[in-house]
Amino acid sequence: MQSYGLVYGEETLVNALQSATYYYLNTLTSVAACIEIADQRDPQSMVAEVIKHLPKDAQWATLQGPHQLSIVVTRKNKLVLAILLADKPTDIPRDWLDSLYNGDELSPEQINGLLEQQPDDAFLLGKVVCSCFGVRENTIKQAIAEGNNTVAGLGKALKCGTNCGSCKTELASLIESTSAVSKPHLKEETTNEYAL
Repeated sequence: MQSYGLVYGEETLVNALQSATYYYLNTLTSVAACIEIADQRDPQSMVAEVIKHLPKDAQWATLQGPHQLSIVVTRKNKLVLAILLADKPTDIPRDWLDSLYNGDELSPEQINGLLEQQPDDAFLLGKVVCSCFGVRENTIKQAIAEGNNTVAGLGKALKCGTNCGSCKTELASLIESTSAVSKPHLKEETTNEYAL
């Protein structure tokens, strides 16, 4: 069996873990160090090699299963290192990891999401656009795709923009950008193509 995944966090910790893997690739993120890993060993076999590189002055949370290994290391509830391995290649969003790393402290739900290697619903739904009703960007984009292509239509469907109104400008921008992306480019018809 093999392992795939990534190590993400403080540069000194990520660099220390490079020696624990057979193959790694440095990848860029906007806020932290990251290496992608491919290894001949299964995730469980890598535990002993990985653990000896973890900082002793931090808290660890681990989840081991037959097909994955996740280790989340925090200091004062702030993410400093995530080791996310599985026996199949996975696509863990780097911007999700960046948002967790930049946050003040991790919630228990966010730690569980890291351990499960699954972004939380808040991340998947995008940023909050309407703070009065907690309506998020991807929910709005979905409503636009379903035909709610006016600010009033979005207000009727989702309540966004119907209280303080401060998000109406952003709603209009989302309508414009989402509509522009979803409009298919139609081939112009010429009159002589249908001539009898």
